[in-house]
Amino acid sequence: MQELLRLLESRGIHFHPVEQRILCFPHIINICVRHILNDYWKADFSGVVDRWVVEGKTINKDTYVEAIQGKALDQVRLLICTIRASDKQCNSFRVIITTGNDEKWFQDDSGAIIQLPVVQLLHDEPTRWDSTYVMLNHLQTLRQAMDLFCDSPLQCHMINKKLSLMEWLVLQDFKVILEAPHTAQQTMSSKSTPILSGAVPTFEKMIQCWNCAFS
Repeated sequence: MQELLRLLESRGIHFHPVEQRILCFPHIINICVRHILNDYWKADFSGVVDRWVVEGKTINKDTYVEAIQGKALDQVRLLICTIRASDKQCNSFRVIITTGNDEKWFQDDSGAIIQLPVVQLLHDEPTRWDSTYVMLNHLQTLRQAMDLFCDSPLQCHMINKKLSLMEWLVLQDFKVILEAPHTAQQTMSSKSTPILSGAVPTFEKMIQCWNCAFS
C-alpha cells in the first residue's frame, strides 16, 4: 500500500494507505449477491408487462410474482434439507436416479434419453461464495429426479413440498442472475494472482452480461 501511495502521489493523486484501502473485489460481489438473495421477494414488478413469453410459453406476471413472494429459494432449501435429513431419504433419492437411468425415464428438452449423475443434492451456505449458484445449477440437473421423488407413493409426505412449474422458472431466472457474478468471482479468484487492473473490466463484463440477459 505504501508503494501504491508513492506511485499515485507521483501522479498528483491523493491516496491514504489506511483510510482508502482497496477492498477484496470478489468479497464485494459476494456481499451484493447476498443482498439480492435476501431481498428478491420484495422486488417491485409494477413496471413489468402483464405477460411475457419464455421458450414459447406465456408467463403471467401475477403468477410469477406470487412464486417470488412465496420465497422460492426458501422453498427449495426446505426441500433439499428434507431429502438430506436422513440416510434413508438420501438412499431413496439415489434409487430414483439409478432406476430412472436404467428405465430410461429421463429426457432432455429435445426428447432424447439422458442419464442423470448419481449424486446427492447440495445445500448452499452463506459463508461459501457462489454456493447458491452451485446449488441451483446442481438442482436443475436433477430436476426430473426431484419431481419423481416428490410424486413417489413412498414419499407421500413430500408432495406438499414439490416445486411448482412457476417456482422452477423463478429458480432458473435466479441461476441466470447469479451466473454473471459467479463468472466474475471465478475470474478474480483464480489460481493466477488477481490484479487491480482486472477489477473494472470484470465488473463491466458482469453488468454487460446482466443487461444482455434481461434486455
